[in-house]
Amino acid sequence: DYDGGAFRASIDLAYQDIRVNRLRPKVVTNLGIPQVPDADTNYGASYTTTDLESVFGVARLEYDIADDVMVYATAGALESEEYGVYGDFNLTDLDTGAGSFSFASIIPAEQSNQAAEAGFRARFGNAITHEFNIGGNVAWQEFRTAYDFRAGYQSNLYAPVDAPLSPTPLFTGGDLDNPFPINKSRLSSVFASDTIGLMDDTLMLTGGLRLQVIRQEEFSYFGGGLTGDYEEDAVTPVAGIVFKPLPYVSLFANRIEGLQPGAVANPTAADPADPSVLLPVTNAGQALSPYRSVQYEIGAKAGLGNMLNASIALFDIDRPIAGYDRDPDNPDALRFATFGTQRNRGVELFLSGEPFDGVRVILGGSVIDAELTDTIEGVNEGNDAVGVPEYTANANVEWDLPFVPGLTLTGRVVHTGSQAANVTNTLAIDDWTRLDLGARYVFAAGDAPVTLRFGVDNVADGRYWSSAFSAFASGDTARLLQGRPRTFRGSVTVGF
Repeated sequence: DYDGGAFRASIDLAYQDIRVNRLRPKVVTNLGIPQVPDADTNYGASYTTTDLESVFGVARLEYDIADDVMVYATAGALESEEYGVYGDFNLTDLDTGAGSFSFASIIPAEQSNQAAEAGFRARFGNAITHEFNIGGNVAWQEFRTAYDFRAGYQSNLYAPVDAPLSPTPLFTGGDLDNPFPINKSRLSSVFASDTIGLMDDTLMLTGGLRLQVIRQEEFSYFGGGLTGDYEEDAVTPVAGIVFKPLPYVSLFANRIEGLQPGAVANPTAADPADPSVLLPVTNAGQALSPYRSVQYEIGAKAGLGNMLNASIALFDIDRPIAGYDRDPDNPDALRFATFGTQRNRGVELFLSGEPFDGVRVILGGSVIDAELTDTIEGVNEGNDAVGVPEYTANANVEWDLPFVPGLTLTGRVVHTGSQAANVTNTLAIDDWTRLDLGARYVFAAGDAPVTLRFGVDNVADGRYWSSAFSAFASGDTARLLQGRPRTFRGSVTVGF
């Protein structure tokens, strides 16, 4: 970072390499919710793995032309390569846990993303103030991938067996060794907003417009030829109000629209009628049409320094939902399409403070009504959305031990309510609670601050279904994720 007064600059660079061996997979079932296996049971295949390597960075420049006028520019980029062997466990007998580790998928995935933004902010006025923010941005994304699906093997959820990876491909597409682009996109926009301050800025009104343009290109897994493209644009508004009846209390409301790119179809998907059967997708690699997202929010915030900070917000967010179903023109394949809207309405609460010297508390919670609306021919209209808990509650506590300088004990309780497990709402998973404990120790090694962290997640080693997998869910099929067993974590952070 550089701070030269009127001119400021910063750059952040990062590299990460994440590897996970023998992934515990999703459990796919349309028979019912099975009893949860022991917390440390791994019913995944030994050959499953994922290795993600990424390099990314962000640079930012700011210059004060005058006391109340600033120009800025920022740019960033990401390059990532991932290679993995994946699979799901398909349950065939609810009582015994018999099933299969089905369809190992070998998938390389590479991304190249770049983004840039520039603009200026200016503030004018005395009794009535105006703060303008005008600028533009653009983001480019390229996704390169391929696939190789292979047969799985019979196993059991409660007494898993292992087997080697099948040497025989069933479905293949693209080049595993040198993946070519399957999807390219460019998202660009210009924006302008004005925040008007009244009554010494105790009342602030914000209005703005954004012209967004989305361009998508899709390419075939077989040869890389262009299979589809579109360019859509929209003017999306933003409006907000903030009122401060007291210096430490803010009341707010806002409405925000945005143009979002559509989801991209996978090359294959499980048959909704029989999740043990894998079928090709006729519009594989193609993106659905972009959509307008709309969000409403109203709430209040209060801040009394370290002693107490609190907020409450009510929200309403709409987004389309997509899934796979039989292709009417090809009964032996599936088609990826939008089949309705998911409307999330709820309330969020947050409370933090330091009730005693050296003791800090953070509390949070939410109540959400996630409902399917505007579904095709009214199918599943009004049902609960998959994987959205009815409520959540979290409590975090930290205690700086006065008799050991630099040592802090930490604790966290996480509680998550029940969730619909399939689109038809015939299956649901129970609520669950988890306790995490930890500690950190801060000391100086010469001039360098060093932080040691140690933690134990799921101290009681409880077993539970943590969530229902919601991405592109359809029909009676449920996709379940089991919570992690007792897990020990440690890290060392050195500042310089």
